[in-house]
Amino acid sequence: MLWSADLPSSNTSAFYVATSTCYPWEIYCDNLGLIKKVSYFFKYRLAKVKCFLHSEYDVVNQIFRLLQEYTLTPEINHVKGHQDNKIPYTSLPLPAQLNVDADRLDTNELRDQPNLIHHVLLFPDSKVQLLLSGTSVTRNLSGAIRKHQGYRNLGPYMLERYGWSDDVTASVHWDGFAAAYKSSFQQRKFVFKFCMKLLPTGKTLHRRESRFDDRCPVCSSPQESNDHLFQCQDISRQRWQSTTTSALRKRLEHDETNPVLVDIMMAGLNSYLLSQPFDYSEFAEFDHSFSPRRPYYGLIRHQEAIGWDHFLRGKLSHQWTLLQQDFVWRTNPTKKFDSAAWLRLIIRPIFTACQDLWTTRNDERHGKDAKTKKSLHAAQVERDLRALYAVQDEVLTADRDLFRDTVDEHLTGEIYTIRQWILSHKSTIQQSRRESRRRSTTKIKLLPTYFHPLKQGKRKRNQFRSAPTPIPIYQSTRIGDHFLPAPLAPTSIPRSNKQLAHLVRNFQQLPLIFGGDHPT
Repeated sequence: MLWSADLPSSNTSAFYVATSTCYPWEIYCDNLGLIKKVSYFFKYRLAKVKCFLHSEYDVVNQIFRLLQEYTLTPEINHVKGHQDNKIPYTSLPLPAQLNVDADRLDTNELRDQPNLIHHVLLFPDSKVQLLLSGTSVTRNLSGAIRKHQGYRNLGPYMLERYGWSDDVTASVHWDGFAAAYKSSFQQRKFVFKFCMKLLPTGKTLHRRESRFDDRCPVCSSPQESNDHLFQCQDISRQRWQSTTTSALRKRLEHDETNPVLVDIMMAGLNSYLLSQPFDYSEFAEFDHSFSPRRPYYGLIRHQEAIGWDHFLRGKLSHQWTLLQQDFVWRTNPTKKFDSAAWLRLIIRPIFTACQDLWTTRNDERHGKDAKTKKSLHAAQVERDLRALYAVQDEVLTADRDLFRDTVDEHLTGEIYTIRQWILSHKSTIQQSRRESRRRSTTKIKLLPTYFHPLKQGKRKRNQFRSAPTPIPIYQSTRIGDHFLPAPLAPTSIPRSNKQLAHLVRNFQQLPLIFGGDHPT
């Protein structure tokens, strides 16, 4: 006969053989779902294709292939697990006793080797395996991929919003936070704003619109922030702080939580609520027995890196569950520890208590009885009216007749009348203000339009070589050198006596002709 028991670490089945022969005729398993899946594989020929993306498909397929190796398929029977919780071990039938023995062996194995194996080996019949960050994924493949991608986007967001490094973001137990958030589905809108510090407190609303009062409604502090909501030292807030911490301590002690962890939680919450630094010296003595590891000091250091304000908002370090798991195995080895359930025990009641505080704060802000509500409503109407009159000079000239001469004159009317005037003309005034701004810049050119835009990219510089220096040419500065000389009068040519005698002789030999066209 072949016996099986569930492994808590991997949700698979370990089989134990107890037979007098080498051939198993019967197989007993305490996992009814596994029996149905294997039977489905034998019943339908295309079951392997249809169930390819189901949880633990590789395990079921390998079991199916092993059973096919037998000439005669063994009979698979179901045995109910953990029957020794109600019935003595000696009174149980043999299949149930062997199942209890298998569970005990599994528990001892997990206690002796608490480190889980993240990367499992492939079965012989498996072809592929999905790994995300070095961890094998064998179930809920689509959900695991979405979760992994969500964690990748979570790091940059936390870095931008809270200044967390990747190590700080990875140290948060996000699975426990997600479990507590899902269990608070009905109040999910408040929980989301509360965990991300987005509650519409006085400071937040005043930053959006100045007409809202940013002061604390109970202590009149200058700014009511998301942290001041819990750190306010008014008597109502002190009463809430005491009630919340005492209720958390009672729940943890009832669930057999490590007393040192309980004291660290109370000290950390009080340091945040009272705006005081955390004093580690109170817990230094508990690390002496674990020297030099000092696990409690490491826990406090990790949680302080995250922030005790985020502890109140459900973001706890992994060290909390590791130390609590170690405490459970040392004090009660037979008890099964569920880290997500333990964190949900801490986080979900804190969410509920913080929502109760938010309801109390709203009553203090807006009034609880009719008389208080009326007076606070009148004060808010006055702030709204003054905010509209503050932009009177910014609206169009045609719309300024909507206002009266002064805001004080307008406030002499009834609250109901003023409220109706605000509701009727607020949108008109805002639209007129936007139109006035648009018209003021319609025909005005921006300063960059008066300059030629520079070319994009890196400009190359031209390497110009200077021309050689020319040799200077000197010119005369005399005025006569810059004008042509004037022509001179004709003069007689000097001749010798012999030349003159020759000319006279030739002249005498010329004939004399009179009349006609010849000159004398």
